Amino acid sequence: MAVTRALAKMEQWLYADSAEELVKAVAPFFPHVPNDILVPSLQRYRDAGLWAHNPAMSKQGFNRLGLSFVSGGLLQRPPTYENCVEQNFF
Repeated sequence: MAVTRALAKMEQWLYADSAEELVKAVAPFFPHVPNDILVPSLQRYRDAGLWAHNPAMSKQGFNRLGLSFVSGGLLQRPPTYENCVEQNFF
């Protein structure tokens, strides 16, 4: 559960701080991307709602992800939501 709590705090941070603050954290991972490209890129991701707001995973989303792993050849059969997601935490 500690990882889930950490993920929840990180997701809150993504939406609480400015894109300029996010760039300070991620710029070292993109050394060849100038900040004048990175800042608006992160802003667009946030504005589009591409990042989760909390670590809860819907059964529909989990099943879609599982099927993508099967179609990509990473799994032979899709995992079950009930076996993989702690539902009492949310």
